[in-house]
Amino acid sequence: MGALTDKTFRFKNRVWFTKPEDAHRDCPTCCGKVTLWRRGNQVLRVTTRKDQWGEVQSFDGETGWICNECRFEKKDVNDWVIEGLSTIPRYSVKGANKYKVLEVPHETVGEVIGRKPKLMMDIHTVSDVNDPSIDLSKIPGPATSDVFNKKQIEDKKEN
Repeated sequence: MGALTDKTFRFKNRVWFTKPEDAHRDCPTCCGKVTLWRRGNQVLRVTTRKDQWGEVQSFDGETGWICNECRFEKKDVNDWVIEGLSTIPRYSVKGANKYKVLEVPHETVGEVIGRKPKLMMDIHTVSDVNDPSIDLSKIPGPATSDVFNKKQIEDKKEN
């Protein structure tokens, strides 16, 4: 397993934790219509749009292939025009927790306990992983412990 996976996405996230969105850009070499797989504001993966049979979708009678520049080099949200959430078949694990409404749920903890909750610990002060200053879509390979090495991060910030 894993022989045909995208090296820029491999081991950075699970596909069911990402949000697929249809997007496009004006590209001179391809159709430029893609599915962006995002988590927060990070574009982790760029793929072609698929039809109901899982094949590459056609646009205006032409195959909707995308070039390597769009797939691998355009990993910034500002490079794309977001059209909206992609439709994922409900039987697919990729469709877990994907909702058509782009609203954040209302937080009810404060209403239940009668006050704003206190955060007792910041996870980033005690954990060496998931440093918020590291953009996973920008690192060249998989997210390993070397990426989150605190000493290396501090050395880079000083230089």
